[in-house]
Amino acid sequence: MMIELQDHGKTLSFGPGVFQLYAGAHNPVAAALVFSVLARALPVLSPDGPADRDRLFVRTAFPGRGILDCFEFACRGTQDGRLWVDLECGPSDAPPAPVGRCCFDLFLGDDGCSVWPTRPLFSPEFSALARRRDNAGLTAEETRSLEDGQDRLSRSILRQAPGDLLTLRPIAPPSSTLAARGPRRSAYDVIHVLDQDELTTIRFADLVRYHGRFNIGGVALGLRVLQYAFAQLSPNAVPRRDAVSIFTAFPGTGARDAFEMITRAVTAGRFRLDETLDEPRAPVAARGRFYFRVSVEDRTLAFAPLPELIPADLAVLARQSREAPLSPRDAHRLKEIKEGLAAALLATPPAAIFQNL
Repeated sequence: MMIELQDHGKTLSFGPGVFQLYAGAHNPVAAALVFSVLARALPVLSPDGPADRDRLFVRTAFPGRGILDCFEFACRGTQDGRLWVDLECGPSDAPPAPVGRCCFDLFLGDDGCSVWPTRPLFSPEFSALARRRDNAGLTAEETRSLEDGQDRLSRSILRQAPGDLLTLRPIAPPSSTLAARGPRRSAYDVIHVLDQDELTTIRFADLVRYHGRFNIGGVALGLRVLQYAFAQLSPNAVPRRDAVSIFTAFPGTGARDAFEMITRAVTAGRFRLDETLDEPRAPVAARGRFYFRVSVEDRTLAFAPLPELIPADLAVLARQSREAPLSPRDAHRLKEIKEGLAAALLATPPAAIFQNL
């Protein structure tokens, strides 16, 4: 079985294997499930032929990294807000997933449908292992058990006809102008952590409520830093909040407050700052450098934003503002730079922002 989508007038064909090539060998279940969801929904949303991939919107209550990657591969909706997470979407009785619920809403123009498995896919044992992997870690025996379970489940999903595996219910798009303006939340405007084994979802708007808008560019940067680190250090499971430690050479309060709200690292003593660190590959800030080193459990990653993403006059004006009051014109310019940086970062996937050091 293949699914087809239109891209700039050309028809692209997708099999389940190509989703796994993009999402990685550790995501066979996500690849099989997203393929089946699309195979179930696309003929309903576009009965006369392949749908245009750039008109397809996806809302998911299952925010697994593999799930998001597979939908991104299909519709390329991350940057323009056509792929987003809403843990409350779909029917309340949709079966649970290792994180969130196994329910997906797809929209094309004025049509939409909600899709969910007819029967639960994930056993409690499978879900528990999936959540623990890359958090507390698994024994060799547990790892083999999870991998065997993934292989069996992905094959089972692909053996079933999408109409037998998945229930579909037509729904209306969230608003009549959805296709024109996009949804309010993208998949990369949210971040998830486990707090006492409970899933905690934090959105960019929540970070702004905590910090305010004074250093909003730093708030957006702090969110992207942790999203990037979590994807690298804990790709298959939501990390525990208390397992995250952060070291940085950047003293900006916006980033610091984002780190604190997401991980509580500042108040718990898991946040360290050293403005004197000299790492020439990290862009210079008003003080220190944009250098970050994040640890999840015993895994650590050092990285910095690409220099071209940091406005050249940001450090200059920010430094001047600490030495003397800025002129009204320069103060307005600094505010514009911070807001523009936040908008640019929020429009760019984390993987396109940073370089590993």
